[in-house]
Amino acid sequence: MKKVLALDFDGVIWDSAGECFQTGWRAYQELTGKNLSNRAYERGFLRGRPLARTGHDFFILLRLMEDDPDRDLAQMTHEQFVKERGHYAAEAAKFDRVFYLLRSHFRDKEPELWTSWQQSYPEVMKVLDEWENKFDGVALATTKDTASAEKLLSTTGRKWPVFGKEFSEHKADQICGIASHFKVEPEQMLFIDDLLENLQQVAATKVKTALAAWGYNLLDSQKEAVELGHAVVQPSELPHLFRGYLEGTC
Repeated sequence: MKKVLALDFDGVIWDSAGECFQTGWRAYQELTGKNLSNRAYERGFLRGRPLARTGHDFFILLRLMEDDPDRDLAQMTHEQFVKERGHYAAEAAKFDRVFYLLRSHFRDKEPELWTSWQQSYPEVMKVLDEWENKFDGVALATTKDTASAEKLLSTTGRKWPVFGKEFSEHKADQICGIASHFKVEPEQMLFIDDLLENLQQVAATKVKTALAAWGYNLLDSQKEAVELGHAVVQPSELPHLFRGYLEGTC
């Protein structure tokens, strides 16, 4: 029976929080005229990064930081963040368009600067160097734009199928797309994401799941993930997870 590995990108194999801030504050300035580039805003943004999913959420983080630069966004619950998201939907939608246009510009016109803002997780990539060929296929399921994910992935010498936000922003759709691509059923797949809501979203597909504890999540999410039946792993635990999945013991 084929076994396929599906990975989220940001927060699982790639740490792009710095790039999200660098592109984000520039998009925010273009829209509002406010410059939030200093180190205090960056620290606040990075602490709040686990709350965000895609570009429009970066606007919410920056807007909250503008209101109160001393606010610790790491103390905000997901429910509170969703409520704030509802207050700024129209502005966030405008920001989202500018954000992705700027990202495309930096990616295509200033690639060295763009890549300098981000990096892979070396411990994770080291494990994948040893284990990825043991799977019958590896793919990305990400809410990042496909072109950016492909470009960054290529710097590691890899060319996996990428099911990005243009395919769907819903992880369940992406999982089904990957299953179709490799001609397997979702229950023949292992999916690793750093957001609990994404793991919950794919539960109905019967894909096996694990939460990346090194990614953009907080301890309460990790605790809840365990209670809901998801594995929670550190990079050092990936070989055990992969071995158990491939041997059918987990």
